[in-house]
Amino acid sequence: MNTLVEQALSFNSGLQWDVQNDAVRQVYLTHMTPDCTMVVHRAYADANRIIILFTITGLSGGPDVNLQAIYRTTLDHAPTVQTIDLPEIGGFRTAEGVDGQAHVVIFDAAGVNNAPDQLTLRLTLSVGQITKQFEFTIPFIRGHMIDTRQVVKPILVYARHGSPYETTLMLERVVITPTETRVYLSGIRPMDVKLALDIAGKRTHFEVAREMAPGLVMCSFLTPFPLDNTDKWVLTIYTQWASVESVWRAVGETAIFHITVPKDISTRR
Repeated sequence: MNTLVEQALSFNSGLQWDVQNDAVRQVYLTHMTPDCTMVVHRAYADANRIIILFTITGLSGGPDVNLQAIYRTTLDHAPTVQTIDLPEIGGFRTAEGVDGQAHVVIFDAAGVNNAPDQLTLRLTLSVGQITKQFEFTIPFIRGHMIDTRQVVKPILVYARHGSPYETTLMLERVVITPTETRVYLSGIRPMDVKLALDIAGKRTHFEVAREMAPGLVMCSFLTPFPLDNTDKWVLTIYTQWASVESVWRAVGETAIFHITVPKDISTRR
């Protein structure tokens, strides 16, 4: 295996490349010029994230990357083809060497609606004066969305910045895929929330919180969870903060949500 690819596979993207090889597609599309070689090696798509691994040799500097998803769906009872731009939300690249660089780029798939079975991806890479578009089709893992609409009101948020404020906190939905679990909350700001998720006696904390729309926050858990024989998840929300030894820490529970997860979720695509 290419050494650059081996380095990129070690990046913790939440995707277990080898274990989930039935979902990861070996793409191997190549574009060669006298100055460089671009190779798209692997790709994966689920309802939360799309992850693509590619290498570029012969040119220095990071590329501009754009991705579109194209898929067939049904709108208003009529078949149609959707084309959407997918925002880049993270990634990793190896150190630049004589063999070039390997890149793992992560895109937000939340805009892919109506759960298609597969996606055609149109990846555009631009480095300097060289631009190349790659197009390929891969399976799409739907995962599972739990529309909870659980409400806790009113609660007092001890904000990290500014005055305390009272709000109605709602757990809107939970989206579970093999690479990520996303929790959507309304009524709070990203910087004021800390979450812990307990599953089968194991506790993990969220990786990142982003404001998706005014008043709507998405919190991401990348740790793969045991999905077999598990139907009760406990989500604890912390919104009381204090400065402990000059470090802001969550110091009290505000709300607890109980999430019922279908027992067959581990087999859903």
